[in-house]
Order: sequence, then structure tokens, then C-alpha cells
Amino acid sequence: LAARMAGDAVRRLDEAAVEVPGVDDRVALSVLTRRLRSGVAGFSAPFIVRIEGADGVELPVEAIDALSSAAMQAMVNSVQHADGPIGRVRRELEVRGVGAGGCVIRVIDNGSGFDPAAVPPSRLGLRVSIEERMANEGGSARVASVPGEGTTVTLAWPAGVQGSDG
Repeated sequence: LAARMAGDAVRRLDEAAVEVPGVDDRVALSVLTRRLRSGVAGFSAPFIVRIEGADGVELPVEAIDALSSAAMQAMVNSVQHADGPIGRVRRELEVRGVGAGGCVIRVIDNGSGFDPAAVPPSRLGLRVSIEERMANEGGSARVASVPGEGTTVTLAWPAGVQGSDG
């Protein structure tokens, strides 16, 4: 799994170098949706993918990169930790454009869930790979999880964009 994920990451970086212009530029939300669809295809567990309102939405390259990386980490976490028998855990990826320059992504599963307050500081997946990555680029990340009920990771760019609260 780790070798496949590393190979996928290298492939995505190569694709990003080709399809993403300079760092000061804005790019279509479709760049992000293509990256995420490609990433979902590589997982052993299926995700239901929903894209809404992406037409005409453009984001800074840095926001696309942060959203892509944070969403991929959230999906990896779901695949690795949601547990449950094959077919029981339902996983969803929702990408929604907001206005002409905003985006909200939700990674949702109905798996085993966890207590976010009980995650030790040594576990960096949530804190660094998701929350700090989004905050560093002007976005936000919220993790809602209840043991036995599943997890929802909500990513928003820019931070506070309408619709990122639920």
C-alpha cells in the first residue's frame, strides 16, 4: 500500500507540474477535481464522488495544492482507520465550488470514528497534513468524528467560505 501510494504521489506531482501554471496564477477548480478523481481511483476502498458548482470557479495554485493534499490525506486516513467489514463502510468525497473563487470539500465515512481530542500529538496526519496545511494557505479544516459513528473532514478555501460549517 505504501509503495503504491508513493508511486501515485510521484505521478500526481509530475501531472501537477505539467498542468499547473506559475504560483501567482489562478486555475480552474477542474484541475483539483481531476487530481482527486485520479487519487480516488487508486484506493482499494471505493469512494462515492460528488462534484457540484465547479464550473467557472478559479482558485490560486497554492489553494489547489493545499486542498488536494489535505483531501488525499483525509481519504488515506479513512481507508486506513475506518475499519469495518468490506462493503459496510461508506466513503464519500464531495467537492463544491462556492462563488467564483471558493471551495468546500468533505471527506465522509460512516466507519469506526474516533475522539479527535484523544489523538496524541505525535500523530501528525490530522494536525500537520490537514489542519496546518490548510491554515498555511488561508483555508480551514474541521474534523468531526464520533466513535462508532464515522468521520467528516471539511476543508474550506478561503477560511470561512459560506457552507463550510456543516
